[in-house]
Amino acid sequence: MITSSRKPLVPDFMRPVAELEVQVEELKKLAPKSDLTINNKIAQFQEQLVKLQKEIFSSLTPLQRLHLVRQSERPTTLDYIPSILDEWIELHGDRGGR
Repeated sequence: MITSSRKPLVPDFMRPVAELEVQVEELKKLAPKSDLTINNKIAQFQEQLVKLQKEIFSSLTPLQRLHLVRQSERPTTLDYIPSILDEWIELHGDRGGR
């Protein structure tokens, strides 16, 4: 599994989704498994979350799509290298040894 030490950044247009996801997670932590009213509330929040995601993703501008693709939580080459190689040396161009 690849893990990154960077803090994920949430684009402005995705903040309502992120806030709703946090609320759902908090309710899941607080809810005992037998409490139906809280479980129903969680299900309502999850339905609302899906609707909100569909609404946001259907109306993204090209720039917003670019921001979504370049989110910091996506793995980069430096995240994969420790999983692939035991030792590696980062080279900085062809004139670094002069």
